[in-house]
Amino acid sequence: MDQLLEFLSGEYASVIAGAIAGALFALLAEMMSPLARQMLSKLASWSSRYIGGGFAFRRYERQYLDYLVNSHKYTPLSGIRTRSPVSIPLESIYVPLRFTPSPSELGSSKQSCDEGNLLSAHSLILLIGGPGTGKTTFLKHVALSMATGVQPGIDKRTIPIYVQLRSVVSTLSANTTPAECLTSLVKRDFGIAQPRGYFERLLTQGRCLLLLDGLDEVPPIDAGKVTDFIQRLIAAYPDNAIIATSRPIGLQYVPTGFAIFEVCGFTVKQIQQCVSGWSLVISLATFEDEDLARRRANKVACSLFTVINENPRLLDLASNPLLLSILVLVHYYRAQLPQRRAELYQECLDILLQYWDVAKGLEYPTTPLTLPQKRQILEDVAWWLHQAGRTEVAVAEAKAWIRVGLDRFGIDPSQASQVLEQMISRTGVLTESSPDTLSFQHISFQEYLVALRMVREDDMLPQRLGRIDDPWWREVILLYAAIVADASQLVSAILRQLDSESDHKWLVLASECLIEAQSIKASVREEVIERLIDAYHAHFENEASSTDYLRALGRIRGNVVNRFLEQLQDDRPDIRARAAFALGEIASISPVVRDRLASLLNDERIVIWRGARVSVDQVGRLALKKLDFNLEGEESSRQEWGNGTTA
Repeated sequence: MDQLLEFLSGEYASVIAGAIAGALFALLAEMMSPLARQMLSKLASWSSRYIGGGFAFRRYERQYLDYLVNSHKYTPLSGIRTRSPVSIPLESIYVPLRFTPSPSELGSSKQSCDEGNLLSAHSLILLIGGPGTGKTTFLKHVALSMATGVQPGIDKRTIPIYVQLRSVVSTLSANTTPAECLTSLVKRDFGIAQPRGYFERLLTQGRCLLLLDGLDEVPPIDAGKVTDFIQRLIAAYPDNAIIATSRPIGLQYVPTGFAIFEVCGFTVKQIQQCVSGWSLVISLATFEDEDLARRRANKVACSLFTVINENPRLLDLASNPLLLSILVLVHYYRAQLPQRRAELYQECLDILLQYWDVAKGLEYPTTPLTLPQKRQILEDVAWWLHQAGRTEVAVAEAKAWIRVGLDRFGIDPSQASQVLEQMISRTGVLTESSPDTLSFQHISFQEYLVALRMVREDDMLPQRLGRIDDPWWREVILLYAAIVADASQLVSAILRQLDSESDHKWLVLASECLIEAQSIKASVREEVIERLIDAYHAHFENEASSTDYLRALGRIRGNVVNRFLEQLQDDRPDIRARAAFALGEIASISPVVRDRLASLLNDERIVIWRGARVSVDQVGRLALKKLDFNLEGEESSRQEWGNGTTA
């Protein structure tokens, strides 16, 4: 009997229900007039399609939601020596994000919003954020929350569809509809065929939330196709909501109609929450005694948070969720924390690669490769991918590159499969994006490894300089500036590109390279600072551009503050006013500058005193704005976290 019920509720439900309905209607039709039989025939067709189809639809929907939960509920814990391979609940380390409208949104409020308010207020959303700001994790959190029915701001009947946009290209053809593309992608990942017309029906009813991840990760050659796909999707099914994500470089491919928001960096309170969550996860995975693990986690978290909170450079790094998680990982094994982003990536990769052979209490097959050899093989894979404008590699291709590396090191190439398997299962540097394809755990690792390869190869300079203007290579260029012994040649090459049409783009890039660089000639540094200050004054009325210039100046180590202090004594009132405003902006993020401005309030020179007064007033306004932001965060997160946000 149980088997019969399972059969009746399974994939044949629609056929059986349709057959029963058809038989009943056929019997009734024999007793009716021709007109009545015609109407009854249409009713029979409708019932067979919708009553019978409903069983299969509901069954598939339950399976699909279960699949989403299983796919996103856990995240692997890689690179930690644990008692056994560990997967951890996403919710145990997830910290809710906040968002602010992009400066490009004309007339938009500058007020930040939390996740619930964002999702309830807009149907087409583009989230912009740099590498590691939590965009993908946010989308997976939304998918998980909706699959379990706990996502605020969204109708519980809405079905989430998570899509990596770089995968869309393989499903596109001249005659493919958006619904067919989505159906193909879900079937590939889920592995179970949908009832015919399932997603078409959901889309038509407006019951889907499309989570489109990584517009910037689409190879430039395919970006136009993906943009067209999104536009056709919106046109065909306008009642569905979409959340897309991208780094800033992907803005050029965004279809019209999207509300654009920037992902806010972590506040001090969010940093504390993230450190506590990750420390507990690592300790519980490492120690068998739970009480010991919790005591250890609390001690490590307090120690790390104190170090971060007292170091402005670490605090800046820790506002990025990815870098913060790496900081926790590095702190777990190292007494000293890196002060720069590139150093942090290096430490993290070394830890992930160094501890793949042995887990605490378990024996794993060893590989014949040293740490530098492992890293060099990954550099080759990353370089090949980035050259091709890709982020995914077929398993067979990855094995081929590993065989080349093993042969170069004089090691039997037949061990390529074993090496690749351990790279996936123990290090987490490479992950399976689908059964037959691999990608780096985060695109930042791919970009960092490419930059390492460029520094290692002396003949890369001409190729590198030819890619300065390519958005796909922007992060690689910045990381190269951070790794190379002297970034002067790179920055000078960028400055030579300046012209009246694109000064802003080149100047911002030059300043970012200067900020990342570990070493640069004083003359080049001074030229960048001088050009930034001139550009700030020239574009003061353009809020977006002048803000970019001030942000860069505030982060550059050098004689920036003295330049603006000198301008407080300029004969031109407009120069004095803009210099005072700039000092206020920079002082809002620098205690040293704030102290210096405070001392100038006692200056006997009236022009200096007035300028300092304007700057201090600006610091106060910015502090109040920041306080408002944090109080919003406190109110929205009080129930979940039990504490407010301070910064």
